[in-house]
Amino acid sequence: MLTEMENNSFHCSFIIDSPVRRFSMFPTNVAMLVLNCVFCLTATVQNLPVIAAILKTRSLQTPSNVLLCSLAVTDLTAGCVVHPIFVAFKAQLLHGHFSCTLVLVKEGMIIYTGVLSMLTLLAISLERLIALRVHLRYSEFVTVPRVLTVVFITWLSWGLVVCAWPLGLGIYIVSLVSVVIIIVIAIVLAVVCAIIFRILRRHQRVIRDQTQLQSEETRTLLHNRKSSAAILYVVVLFFIFYFPCSFATIRFNITKDFRIAQNILWDVATTVALMNASINPILYYWKLGNIRRAVKRLLFVNQVELIHRGIDISTR
Repeated sequence: MLTEMENNSFHCSFIIDSPVRRFSMFPTNVAMLVLNCVFCLTATVQNLPVIAAILKTRSLQTPSNVLLCSLAVTDLTAGCVVHPIFVAFKAQLLHGHFSCTLVLVKEGMIIYTGVLSMLTLLAISLERLIALRVHLRYSEFVTVPRVLTVVFITWLSWGLVVCAWPLGLGIYIVSLVSVVIIIVIAIVLAVVCAIIFRILRRHQRVIRDQTQLQSEETRTLLHNRKSSAAILYVVVLFFIFYFPCSFATIRFNITKDFRIAQNILWDVATTVALMNASINPILYYWKLGNIRRAVKRLLFVNQVELIHRGIDISTR
């Protein structure tokens, strides 16, 4: 996919590299390198405790939290894989080198994690919708094995689609397929979230007006309402952070623009999109009390173990 052009220029995918372009993009490359270094750390450090808390706390191993863990794993992948690849690519450009392989891996992973996050959010939203609609029969429809099957199929199938790009499928076809999938998922996700919001409003009136509800049913409604509201926050923030990236992709497909401005737009847009992986855990800690308490317990236990180990070593 690497094509050598005139004036020491190289064309790889939708990126053209040359000494003149590297000089013009020097401030952008430095800024993107620094930002991706910072958010590489924040995404990794913040998502690891969420994943560990869900895996180690048996009471958290529910279908909804399994899906949340899948989203956290996607965000962790963005933090410890995509960000470092982005940094490596920018570091090479700053040293006067250009790697088409890094371009393909970087863009492929950005597409993979971005659309995978959307698919996971759609699964989480559908799970919350089922919980709100048929909460008395929820366990009949939604189980952990079924959720794990959905997660595995989603990760595998979308991975195969993305792998078709470096295997020879053109960038226009891959980006066009990605745009179509993003638009379809976004529409379905928006409709599901609108239904969830309407149900939450109705539940709020029920909880406020009908004081004769059984305490167990009231607790179930309150729990479903709180967790569903938290997911709505996650979805809204996802749309905010990924809108520039979607806009840049659609713009490229329409204009076929290879100018420096398009490269800068894409770099900024993808960095903003990857920042979402650092923001999601903050929402979990803020809105989901069970996740917050489990992470606190996990960190506290680890600190106590380290203290005890230090005391044992010092007494030997």
